[in-house]
Amino acid sequence: MILYSLIHLKVNTLGSSLFLFVKSFLPPTGIVDVAAAVVAVGITLALLATVNNLLSNGYKLDEEELLQSTFRRNHKQAQDLMKKLALTDIKDIPKDISGWSAIVTRFVFS
Repeated sequence: MILYSLIHLKVNTLGSSLFLFVKSFLPPTGIVDVAAAVVAVGITLALLATVNNLLSNGYKLDEEELLQSTFRRNHKQAQDLMKKLALTDIKDIPKDISGWSAIVTRFVFS
């Protein structure tokens, strides 16, 4: 049941998943690779935040409606975060793992 719910969440991001699938067959081009990385990071952050949020609040992952609504909210926030990072001056983007870790931690545990 839990696996079904998580697969159902992936269906909600079908366009993104299809893009990543098609990109996996294309040769490296740079721009498309960056776009694919942004999409993959956004989905991954949303899934991590969703699972963390539900489990830390005592819910079970088989509560499909709650899982979907939480994922949708987190996916929107992840997309907004990725857009914000895309607009950030390159000198202000973290250069080390601790900077990126702080960004992910703030997102997942907020």
